Amino acid sequence: MGTLTKATPEPQVIEFLSSNGDTWLPAIVMYELEFGLRILPESKRLEQLRSLQLALLEE
Repeated sequence: MGTLTKATPEPQVIEFLSSNGDTWLPAIVMYELEFGLRILPESKRLEQLRSLQLALLEE
């Protein structure tokens, strides 16, 4: 998830996501992402990650 918010994401990650169409994440992974976001201090980076998390949940 963090790779997608970098100024220059890892090309391998972008290629993987682009070539696989729909990518599904298990519920436990989504829970772990939520937990990780809850323990981070407030910051601009946290806001970016929360936005990405919401986008993942909407798909």
